[in-house]
Formats: sequence, structure tokens, C-alpha cells
Amino acid sequence: MPETLISTKPSPSTRDLTTPDDAPRSPSRQLQEDIQPHQLQLRALLAVTLDEQGCMFRIQSKEMRDSFLLACSVMGDEVRQLAQVLHTRLQASHTA
Repeated sequence: MPETLISTKPSPSTRDLTTPDDAPRSPSRQLQEDIQPHQLQLRALLAVTLDEQGCMFRIQSKEMRDSFLLACSVMGDEVRQLAQVLHTRLQASHTA
């Protein structure tokens, strides 16, 4: 399988184009913007394990599959942690 590089930077299409780059963002807004590209990347990574694309994944060595799934797990943990922080901040802002 050819090596594919996946960018960790959000693509312009995932950003809110109505907010200028130099406009101040709330911490909650920034977290939302951080979560979205991670979610999209994780979905894209997991998509290659399904259906016809999954055939290539399944013929890889056990070590390669394990490494790939570990990377997905780490990314999923990052999304979960960011979502927990966002949830906590939103709850705090509603009670303040």
C-alpha cells in the first residue's frame, strides 16, 4: 500500500469563513475548531478499514495494522479529551 501522509493542519474548508483570521475567538470556539479536523481525520483513517478499501488494510502485516489502529486510538483519545474540556468550559460558562 502506498504511504499516505495526513496533515494535522485543518484545511480551509473546515474553518469558519465568516470569521476573519485576526478576530479574537472565544476559548470554546477555538476548541470546537480544534476538534473538527481531528474528527474528520479519524473518520478518514477508519474509512480505509471498511468495505473494498479495507481489503488493502486487512492484507497488511499484523504490526502494520496494530500501528495503524493505535494511531487511530490516540487520535480518538485526543478528540475525547478536547470534547471533555469543551463540555466543561461550556457548563462553566452557563453557570457563571
